[in-house]
Amino acid sequence: MIQLQASRSGTAEAGTFVVNFGVLVPCLYIGQDIAKPVWTDCHWRERVSRVGREAWFPFRANDDVDGLAARLTEIVEHDVLPVLETLQREEDLIALWKTGQGPGLGELNRLLLLGTLLHRAGRRSELSEIEAELELKADDAFARRALAKLRELDG
Repeated sequence: MIQLQASRSGTAEAGTFVVNFGVLVPCLYIGQDIAKPVWTDCHWRERVSRVGREAWFPFRANDDVDGLAARLTEIVEHDVLPVLETLQREEDLIALWKTGQGPGLGELNRLLLLGTLLHRAGRRSELSEIEAELELKADDAFARRALAKLRELDG
């Protein structure tokens, strides 16, 4: 998913926008309508950044539309597509989430989603490791619910 988000402080004459992008895995989706997902529904998400900070790009009402479109195309081709190409398969997310990284996700949600994909892939021993990690966090209510959901997957 690629989404443009305008700043709240913009006016009809000028403003800024950020480019949000992410990956939504249909089998993990629990939103209202998969045909109309929003960026925050993504299971992996980021924003285009420059020098380690999210990049807000300026625009004006009188900007040349073709020039703005070319700039946006360059941003997507340079900053977004190369990243999304590395996350095309469920296996790509499994590999990433196993490293402990999960942009746009909390730690416990990352473990729940990772466990769900491991279950789908039939990787029981790796799923057991995720369950053990959640058991160590059993003082957290979400961790207990996540663990219960993973155990329900086996029927």
